[in-house]
Amino acid sequence: MADDDNVTDLRLARFERDENPNSHDPKLALHAAFEWLKENDDADHIIVLLGRTTENNSSGTKYFQAGKYPHHSQMGLCLEGMHMIRESG
Repeated sequence: MADDDNVTDLRLARFERDENPNSHDPKLALHAAFEWLKENDDADHIIVLLGRTTENNSSGTKYFQAGKYPHHSQMGLCLEGMHMIRESG
């Protein structure tokens, strides 16, 4: 295993343990999701939500999604994520 792989493994392990998402680069969450998908290739649908600050200092949201879920199931997936975030805080 290369040194870079060891560093990545440590960063992912720290990311998984940490209860404060604000202490990590947002890209690490995507990397962790990709690593999870390598081991669990059974996701039926994926939604990625991105929060950002716009040029005029307001908030903006961008999303990407793909998969099998119809419209109402997509909203249900977002709602389930909301509940998971609320319960973890």
